[in-house]
Amino acid sequence: MSILLTATGIILLAVLVTDSFLTLLATAVPGPLTRAWSVPLWTLLLELHRRHPAHRLLSLAGPAIVSLTILLWFTVLVLGSWCLFAAQPGSVVESTSGRPATPWETLGFVTTTTTSLGYGQFVPRGPGWTVVATATTLTGTMVLTLSLSYVISVVGAALTRRTTASTIRGMGGDAVDLVASAMAGGAAAALRSNLTTVASQVSQIAHQHRAYPVLQFFHSEREHSSLARSVLDLADATFLASHLDPPDRLDPGVRRVLVSAVGEYRRATHTATGSASVERWARDGEDALLRAAGSLGIEAGPAFRAGLAEYSPQRRELVAICLTDGWTPPAPQALSPPVS
Repeated sequence: MSILLTATGIILLAVLVTDSFLTLLATAVPGPLTRAWSVPLWTLLLELHRRHPAHRLLSLAGPAIVSLTILLWFTVLVLGSWCLFAAQPGSVVESTSGRPATPWETLGFVTTTTTSLGYGQFVPRGPGWTVVATATTLTGTMVLTLSLSYVISVVGAALTRRTTASTIRGMGGDAVDLVASAMAGGAAAALRSNLTTVASQVSQIAHQHRAYPVLQFFHSEREHSSLARSVLDLADATFLASHLDPPDRLDPGVRRVLVSAVGEYRRATHTATGSASVERWARDGEDALLRAAGSLGIEAGPAFRAGLAEYSPQRRELVAICLTDGWTPPAPQALSPPVS
């Protein structure tokens, strides 16, 4: 029994260290334990949301997943430490009488030790167990400190996503509106400057997604604050602008910066694209692009269709990101004819 408890304790602590290290410090994916429960939970919530829209529920999922992850880490730390101490009766004793602690008393000792509250009534017996207790205290302190820093960074990144989305929305209601605004009169120069700034913000958010994969679970309750939708509009606007005649009506440098930023965001938040819903929304969006081109004076000839075929795989990824974010993808709308 003692061998089993010792092995269990070592495994639990190894899982804790690995999962917390990858989630808090690595810049790729969350740890295996965090990923094993958070991704299925988000998938379930999305499925419920598609049947009965619940943006409020989705908006609470990100903070809840972060909080539950930290709670899970401390639970695993306590259980793993308890297994190590419980494997050897007498490893924890009462400080005054020297009486061996019961399993429940050992659990209380481990809980206070891992949360850095001190030993209390019970203490480890001998130098060896003191080292083990000190190691668990240090582990708990490190996890708590890094977790607090992680939460602050994640919340800041989530707010940046929303403000960037709102900024893009403020420049135009959809892709066609963005292009029309960029080409309009004296406001064009200021808007191009804003587009460059937005591109920089989108690139920054892409790097934040790599550093904090949990950002994918932070859902905006309001449509205009959804970065996934806004980036799709930005990508569509960039594609349409590249086929204007002459093409340099939107500064080529600005266009390249936008393409690069959208590409970084797309790669950082990549998701599966093979589902039927993704294909349906992607086809609808491509048809809308064809209709919208005419309202901007773009001839939807062979060159445009060839460009659309090249752009389609990238757009399909952005559509999938929108659906994974809990929002239906926007479709460009043709400009309304002027009122005479």
